Amino acid sequence: MRRLLSYLGLVLPLLLVAQTALPAHSGQGSPSTGNRTPATGPAVTPATGDRPQDTGNRQPATAHRPQSTAHRLLPIADDAWSGTSVNVIAGLQNSIITDRSSQYAAFYAADATLVLAHREIGSDTWSTQRTGLTGHPTDAHNTVAIAVDGDGFLHVAWDHHDNPLNYARSVAPGSLELGPRQPMTGRHENSVTYPSFLRLPDGDLLFLYRDGRSGRGNLALNRYNIRTKTWTQVQPNLIDGEGRRSAYSSVTIDSSGVLHLAWVWRDTPDVAPESHCAFPSPPPPPTTPCASRPAGH
Repeated sequence: MRRLLSYLGLVLPLLLVAQTALPAHSGQGSPSTGNRTPATGPAVTPATGDRPQDTGNRQPATAHRPQSTAHRLLPIADDAWSGTSVNVIAGLQNSIITDRSSQYAAFYAADATLVLAHREIGSDTWSTQRTGLTGHPTDAHNTVAIAVDGDGFLHVAWDHHDNPLNYARSVAPGSLELGPRQPMTGRHENSVTYPSFLRLPDGDLLFLYRDGRSGRGNLALNRYNIRTKTWTQVQPNLIDGEGRRSAYSSVTIDSSGVLHLAWVWRDTPDVAPESHCAFPSPPPPPTTPCASRPAGH
């Protein structure tokens, strides 16, 4: 469904940026027309509510039928970039997140300005902040990733496709106002692609990204300490492409803080030679898609 939403985003990206939170059975959205001309469109997020019971003339059911819920769309903005799927593309990026009673979103406006948004859960109103920062949304690689640390500070990384790190942090907990663009560690930050944040149970953050180019790059890992408010590099080559390949990974953290990682290898910039679904030991259960494939390289 998330990949489907990225296709639909070619028409209405910010209409769908928050719909990644919808259950997999949701059928909202319209088929893509394939039109990549830059345009504007509303940015909305779903909310749930009770659906009226069916009053049609139906035969009595013999088993209990659980009550379903409906979704409604809450506008964020009416000037979202929709020339590419950059605002809704599937992958590791975090463009809409929920932190306790708050929800945050990030997207490019029609003029390529980076926009941040916030609402309280239960509220139908979003507040937005035009950051004054810009990106290159014509390239759908240049997504925005956001995270909130355990102290409530918002972290933002944006506009990356084999270029220097673009990163900033909010000036106060819960604020949409960002401080200056800054490095994290200053190491391995000149060729960044696919930024992704993860929050640990203690409130610290992890930041993963590809250092290098497609078919020739390493998966790098940084950690943010909420007590010192500093980043350190945990691994410059968590997955080492050895200068001959790059890993396309999927990562999550469980409630115990254990990092779960799986990836495929790409030997050239072309998507065609992707192969060998891999994972570190111990392997996942045999019912998972990766388990039936060799862990190459």
